[in-house]
Amino acid sequence: MFSRAQVEQVLKVNGVAPTATDEQIKSVLLSARWNASDVDTAVIILRENINTHETNTESLHKKFRTDTNLSPTDISHLLGIELNISAEDLRLRHKRYCGTAVTWGQLLSIIISATILAMIIIVGMMWYVDVDFLSLLNR
Repeated sequence: MFSRAQVEQVLKVNGVAPTATDEQIKSVLLSARWNASDVDTAVIILRENINTHETNTESLHKKFRTDTNLSPTDISHLLGIELNISAEDLRLRHKRYCGTAVTWGQLLSIIISATILAMIIIVGMMWYVDVDFLSLLNR
C-alpha cells in the first residue's frame, strides 16, 4: 500500500499539483507505469479528507457506468446549469412533434407524383429500347 505523501511526491516530480483534475492525475500515474487499480486507489487517497478520513469521489466515470438513469439534480450538477421545464411545456412539445402525421392531401399528392414519375420512367424506357407503341395497342 502507498501513502498520500508518496502519491503527492510522484505528482510533484511530474509537475502536477495534487489538486489537479482526476484525468490529469490518472494520465500522469499511468504514464509512470502504475497499475490501473493503483491509480484509482491513489485518486481516492488524494481526495480523502485528512482530518475526518472521508472520501469524496464524485467522478464522471462512476456516474455514467451505472445502469440507472440520472436524476435531474445529478444532470444539473454535472452540467452546471439549472433548467426549469414545466409539465405544460413538455405536453405542448409532445403534441407538436408527435402529432405530425401525413394528411390526406399530402398522401394523395405523394401517390399522384409517384404514379406520374413511374409512367414517365416506363415510357422513357420503352422509347429507349425502341418499342413500337402502335403494335402494342393493336394486339
